[in-house]
Amino acid sequence: MSQVKSRVSEQMRSVAEDSKDFVGEHALPSALIAFGIGVGAGLVVASLLADSLPARHTTLTQRLGQQMLDAMGSVVPHSFMKH
Repeated sequence: MSQVKSRVSEQMRSVAEDSKDFVGEHALPSALIAFGIGVGAGLVVASLLADSLPARHTTLTQRLGQQMLDAMGSVVPHSFMKH
């Protein structure tokens, strides 16, 4: 059990270190990704609150949210997505 805990702890440290290195090397894309995630989360909350709005507004929110996810997917490198 202790070996498993040690291995998981080491993997978590490795992921944290890789993430810190990536953000340090790619500060602007990282900031844009964080901004995009914030906008996406805001759109999700807005769409959840928009149940009483006409369907046209909800559809617009869903399209904008999907566009944000697509844009973030094209910016984030594959090596970072696996973590």
